Amino acid sequence: MLKNLEEIINTIQLPSSKPNPFEILTETEFDVVGLLIKGCGNLEISEIQYTSRNTVRTHLKNIYSKLGVLGKDTHRKDGKATILYMVYHPKSFLDSYTKKELENVKLIDNLTPRQLNVLEYYAMGFSYKKIADKLKISKKTVKELHLFNIFYKLSLKGKDIHKKNIKAMRSYILRYPEIIPSLYSQVKHFTANSGKCHHIDIEPILSNIAPSQNLTPRELEALDEIIKGGSNEEIAHRLFIERSTLRTHIRGINKKWHIELSGANSDEAVRTARQQIYTKALEMYKIEIGPILSNITPSQDLTPKELEILDGLIEGGSNKKLADRFFISKNTLRSHIQGINKKWDIVLPSGGNHEAMLTARQQIYTKALEMRLNSKS
Repeated sequence: MLKNLEEIINTIQLPSSKPNPFEILTETEFDVVGLLIKGCGNLEISEIQYTSRNTVRTHLKNIYSKLGVLGKDTHRKDGKATILYMVYHPKSFLDSYTKKELENVKLIDNLTPRQLNVLEYYAMGFSYKKIADKLKISKKTVKELHLFNIFYKLSLKGKDIHKKNIKAMRSYILRYPEIIPSLYSQVKHFTANSGKCHHIDIEPILSNIAPSQNLTPRELEALDEIIKGGSNEEIAHRLFIERSTLRTHIRGINKKWHIELSGANSDEAVRTARQQIYTKALEMYKIEIGPILSNITPSQDLTPKELEILDGLIEGGSNKKLADRFFISKNTLRSHIQGINKKWDIVLPSGGNHEAMLTARQQIYTKALEMRLNSKS
């Protein structure tokens, strides 16, 4: 049965002038559509991808947009995406059939001739209204009577409409593969506007970035490699990790730094935008202390208490922790810091990431003390 299906799929002549529409999907989107065409529901996809159902819906929306599969009816979009996947990735499609599906294909024979007609039009991506017009019945009869009975006879249960749509279509294609040329003729023109590379406006994304949390060492390594450029597969190879692990690091970076990069664009556009966004985010995260150090003149002696506070600043910690350590109020601590800064012409940076600010402060006071000790020797 699969062999017959394969032979018919191979007779489809793909347009040489148009690129494979799946090449512009991000890796995550390609993984999602691969699960979709297997008949996985949104909940299953979210569990496999370790993400929320809302994120899955967003991925599907982007996938439909890139493939040029538009419309309001879910089953039409699911069907068209499945057909395109079938003809552009036939081996993966054929391999996706499970043993249970192959055994249950005979359930199609339990359908009445009218139900077979409905399922055929349904598989071709016709809307409920168009099916009703073709068969001269009401839309309600199509949706609430015939499709309900079709799903029941094919043992397709559950509330997830994505899952039932795809499973019914896969069964019909497997049982009646001769319909494939007609199916493809219904959707091939939808790829006309897909495959175009779009530009991503990163300014709105940059305006919302807030690199307020420290990244883990591994996240920083991933960030550096992303900035260097390349696909997720290439970056994962350079880091000696799996792509799924890289995606986990990317999600961690995005969550900590409030980076929201839309996937509704081509791979190349996404990579370019991602490089620009992460480069800018890293610049915001790091504080350049060179100009500050060049203006420091530690020529005056500090009081014993100021020297004690200076040691604490070099050891590191927030103002609250330092104040508690020295048994003084935060206002008193700030007064001592102001005294140090005034005597040594230190102008601390303002704004930006809190953790980066504390790190910069440690570096500045460490260097200032070194300059003071060197000037006295």
